[in-house]
Amino acid sequence: MAWRKKSSKQVIEQIAQNDPKLTEVDFTGDSIFQMKSDEKTQDLCNALQTNTHIKKVTLKNCALGDNAGKILGIMFSTNNTVEEIDLSENPALKEAGAILLANGLATNTTLRKMDLMGVIAKPAIRSERFLQAMIDMFQTNMSLKKVVWRLDHPLANTLARLVTRNNSIDRSIEQGKPFEQLLPDALRGTGLTVLGVSAATGQPVAFATPAPTPAPAPVTSQGAAEEPPAPPAAQPAEAAPPAPASAPVPVPAPTPAPAPAPTPAPAPAPAPVPAPAPTPAPAPVPLATSGQTPSARFGTIENWLTEAKLEKYAENITAIAGDLADIAMMMDEDVEALIEECSMPKLTARRLRKALIDIGAEITPP
Repeated sequence: MAWRKKSSKQVIEQIAQNDPKLTEVDFTGDSIFQMKSDEKTQDLCNALQTNTHIKKVTLKNCALGDNAGKILGIMFSTNNTVEEIDLSENPALKEAGAILLANGLATNTTLRKMDLMGVIAKPAIRSERFLQAMIDMFQTNMSLKKVVWRLDHPLANTLARLVTRNNSIDRSIEQGKPFEQLLPDALRGTGLTVLGVSAATGQPVAFATPAPTPAPAPVTSQGAAEEPPAPPAAQPAEAAPPAPASAPVPVPAPTPAPAPAPTPAPAPAPAPVPAPAPTPAPAPVPLATSGQTPSARFGTIENWLTEAKLEKYAENITAIAGDLADIAMMMDEDVEALIEECSMPKLTARRLRKALIDIGAEITPP
């Protein structure tokens, strides 16, 4: 339930009260927020630190700057409730603040979507330092699965693959499948959980209830804690009476060995079987590409898309891979994500899989 009619101060106070009826807040273009963006951002983040119901925060066109980016980054480093944030149309939020925001998201485990359209620069983000900070963030963040932005930089392909990876993890969680093979090498075998699900098993992790903390010992008037009484000394156990000697067990008479069976006469040796004539080796089948590799055959992604009749999906495919070598590294999870994202018809999806296998992708055949 979103509220818009109250003042920003009243909404923030309601957030601080952890009102369960308030799950979304929208401060788009709020004049008070724009005039005091740092102060209002700090008040909002302080309230969100203890709130357990707010799932979506909209700060579109709120005149946020670098200091607001820093404050939001600190909040997201510990917040485990907010799932979506809209920071669009805040051009004063530059590279420095955006990097601090990315640093805070490195330890976040619940944010699923972030809108950064119109942040840092228009029409597209070109800051290499910020994009590298986002790549570093994705080394530990496995839950952020959608970033709305426009990039104009070679690192865009790397970031697209990282977002695709998080979407593949999300689908594995929904299907109850392990997803440790999708994790960065540094996180494999560490017992990592994502959204409460084990990467190794794909099953929810039952967190043990912590043992109750014992009450502290009473404090005497001198200020020293009384020592608990010593436990009573253990009484020596009475010696048990010796067990009566048991009667000797009679030794059974030895069993006579059975008479050896007569050894049968050896069977006559079978006639030698003539060795089969050697089968001639099959002649090698020439490649359709006359010895060329698939990459050499197609040359560019555009040529490959044209031959596979997939030009309609060029924008989606080139967003996750920079060249044919990258496309050939796609896994089944990546293909399923692409098919779902493009709403690709069944027969077209089969053609996509066949075209991927043709360039060496190790995926399930259509």
